[in-house]
Amino acid sequence: MERKTKNKIDFFYQILSDMKNNIDTLVKDLHKNQNDLESFAKSLPTVLKSKYPDLKKLGILEKTDKWKITELGKELLQIYEEKDNEKYKELIASIIGTYNYVGFRPYAVLVKFLYLKYGVNKPLQRDEIVKYFSLPISEAIYFMNTQKKPPFHKISRERLVEAPRPYSYTINHLKNAGLVIKENNEFMLSENVEDFINLFFSEIDLRAPKSKIIAKRTTYRVVSRGADQVNFREELLEIYNQRCALTHKIFKINDNNLLEAAHIIPVSHGGSYESTNGILMTPNLHKAFDCGGITFDDQYNIIVHKNVYEENYLPKMKKINYLPKMNHPSLMSIRYHRKYIFGFGVLNSRNSEKVELQR
Repeated sequence: MERKTKNKIDFFYQILSDMKNNIDTLVKDLHKNQNDLESFAKSLPTVLKSKYPDLKKLGILEKTDKWKITELGKELLQIYEEKDNEKYKELIASIIGTYNYVGFRPYAVLVKFLYLKYGVNKPLQRDEIVKYFSLPISEAIYFMNTQKKPPFHKISRERLVEAPRPYSYTINHLKNAGLVIKENNEFMLSENVEDFINLFFSEIDLRAPKSKIIAKRTTYRVVSRGADQVNFREELLEIYNQRCALTHKIFKINDNNLLEAAHIIPVSHGGSYESTNGILMTPNLHKAFDCGGITFDDQYNIIVHKNVYEENYLPKMKKINYLPKMNHPSLMSIRYHRKYIFGFGVLNSRNSEKVELQR
């Protein structure tokens, strides 16, 4: 289900404000106190209120009855102890690239925006970046993908006052990942950013032979839960009990389940591999969804595009007939699909001149 927050999250900067602590400082503190996590947390309440939750968001700590270091966290600490700076940055970059917030990857989207706007080794313009922070979430994702000029003139004064606050620690996160460097007192993207974008914005076609991009994952390993397409599909199969979410039917040949894991916000648009950004569908419904022929409203009813002709193709009850008890499809993701994919399709929605579906 979508993350509950005290205040409604509508703007990009609000998500970046969600993690204030410097990642490098978090790792140093964790290394120092790894053998006595509970005592450290109880002795310093501020740690429990901010640092530990941030480590949990990054997949480095987990908590059931007690705080525990995850396998990812143990690997990160080992690399930290070995003082292998390059491996450390690569692992932090993987964590940043797959960090998920209700269906999309905010830091990955930001890095791609910065790259498309400034390229490598060119000074980043703080004021313009802050304006980008001020955009509504869906618009920030969309304008990153289309490279159109965002509607900065519509940003309210209130947003421009609030948005600069996460700038410094967001840049620090990217520095820790080796994606941003500082020269002559100016911040700029490093050359590492090109490999980062090629990896984290590439759709994985499991039917295709292993490509250079997949092979390169040994360098920038995708480490977060659900980040790999295989795990993403396996998780959806489990969540939906191996049944299509729309028809509630099973589709198998022997033990081979033929249902597909559909991303709501496409990976190429900054969508995450988190299960809340996915719906399990039959191949034909998946294709209709990606082509912009169908989408959903906020009650998970199916909306069919006016130019689509279908006859007994869609389920009689035009809605998601089987919603899991947990991990519902993210409404933020669905709203993005409805606004920018529906009627256009995944690829065409990124064109400078969008062409609506034709009969």
